[in-house]
Amino acid sequence: DSVAPYCRDYRALLLEYHGAVTWGETMEQAHYRLECLEQLANVTLHLKTLGCDRVMPESLVKDLEGLRPAWGIK
Repeated sequence: DSVAPYCRDYRALLLEYHGAVTWGETMEQAHYRLECLEQLANVTLHLKTLGCDRVMPESLVKDLEGLRPAWGIK
């Protein structure tokens, strides 16, 4: 019940003491999202280690989200 409000707006969650949870229309989609989340975490760790922890502007995030349909990502 505590995570239900987030499930509509997000495709993955990091749960304290539990780890990552992803979901999708198929098991393959959920697995792909988990792999993406893991890769993002890895890149983020390396960037922070190197001292590069800038935040991406919201406008750029929206532009990238707009590319999802062309890449077959829902």
